[in-house]
Parts: sequence; C-alpha cells; structure tokens
Amino acid sequence: MSCNYICAGNCVNMCSSCRNVVAQGPRGFQGFQGPTGPTGATGATGATGASGITLANAYGSFVSNTQQTVANGSEIALAVNNASSNVTPNAGNTGFTVNITAPYKISYGVISSSATGNFALAVDGAEVPNSELAITQANQERSNDIILNLTSGNVVGITNTGVGSFTLPADSVNAFLTLNRLI
Repeated sequence: MSCNYICAGNCVNMCSSCRNVVAQGPRGFQGFQGPTGPTGATGATGATGASGITLANAYGSFVSNTQQTVANGSEIALAVNNASSNVTPNAGNTGFTVNITAPYKISYGVISSSATGNFALAVDGAEVPNSELAITQANQERSNDIILNLTSGNVVGITNTGVGSFTLPADSVNAFLTLNRLI
C-alpha cells in the first residue's frame, strides 16, 4: 500500500496507511450562514390583567356676587353654581357635599368690604387646620388653595371664624369655592 501524502518538513500527522508523517495545510475560511429555520409554535396566552379603575368626575365651582353680612360662626352663601358634578349644594348654598371619596384640591377666597374679619375652610362644620385667613382692611381679597382627603358625604363651606360679622360687597364676585377631585 502506498501513501499519497508527502511531507515537506513540517509534518504533524501520520498517515494511518503507511505510518508516514503527513503535513497539515492552513485552516480554510468559515462557511456561509445557513438559512433561518422555521418559526416555532405560538406560546400559551398569558393571564388576564387586573381591571382598571373607573374614575368619575367630581368638581364644583360656586361663587357669591350679592352683598351679604356673615355672622360669626356662620357660613358664606355661594348662590351661583358655575359648574358641578358629584358636588351638591345644600338648600342655603352654604355647604357643598362631595359624593366621591378622594383627595380634592380646594380653592377658596373672600373680598370683604368690612375693615377686619377672619374666615376659614370648614368640613362638616369644623374649621380645617391652617386654613384661616384674615382680612385686615376694607376691600381686601384673601384666598388660599389646599388639598384635602374628603370622604363621600363630607360637607365643605367657608366659615366666618372672626369675633364679629363681616360684610361682602355687592355687584361683584365677593367669595368663591372651587373643589376639584385629583384622582
């Protein structure tokens, strides 16, 4: 049996037939990438996610534009209902019931023709801490914004917290209360 391999001096393998050392040539180039295989089967459908929250609007914008004298401990009547949804005025327009439990941004303000007076936001007849504002001169406007967590059925109003009565001027907006549900 004869060997077909010829060693030129750098032999590293041996021919299995004749036991002669056989030279190894340089490595060849990498072949081309083959075609993409078929798409696999579709996986199982995942579980249904939780239901989302359904939000209802809750807002109210109420103003007074008539002269009124507000006695100590009394609430300001805000007879003009600009717009509201899920906020209901009472019969005297001095208290406004929220119908949805949520945090609310509440804006309120007063212009008094009296020289002095104090007023505050009240919820269910109780003064909201840190909401009191003072009128220190005639025709002064004071207003504030506050965020409160309210429960369905809470009644919101603006209360005279001073020692005496104060008068709201005629023929212009002299008090306002705006409630906007935040979430």
